[in-house]
Amino acid sequence: MDASYFFAVKAFVYFLFFGLTFVVEFVCLWKLSKYLKFKKADYLTALKVSLVSTAIGIVFQAIDELLSASIDPNIAYLVMQFIGLIVYLALIKHFYAESWKKTFTIVLIIFVIELAAVFLLSFVIDLFLGQLGTTETTTY
Repeated sequence: MDASYFFAVKAFVYFLFFGLTFVVEFVCLWKLSKYLKFKKADYLTALKVSLVSTAIGIVFQAIDELLSASIDPNIAYLVMQFIGLIVYLALIKHFYAESWKKTFTIVLIIFVIELAAVFLLSFVIDLFLGQLGTTETTTY
């Protein structure tokens, strides 16, 4: 696999993951804000939070890729996920102006749903594209 193909496939996979994350997050925020009786239960607030959260996620992913070259990739990933969770809590608290109990509840529910959706997408991508490793192996 040459480098251009590898980067094209990797960019496509990132686009799928961030697109899926945005859509799942938007729909969940919109519907859960109505179900949990938030003060602002409109789709525009959910769209704003989802767009900002996705943009921050892309920036954190780029920082994670850069940091993983100099420190342990697992530690960099955990730090970026923890910072992302705190930023997401702050975004929902700021845009929706709800209590911390409702904020933690909606973040936890959305996190579980996004995790399930990303694992499902990972399984489907792995099924069709195979492992996206950087090396090729030959069997004799």
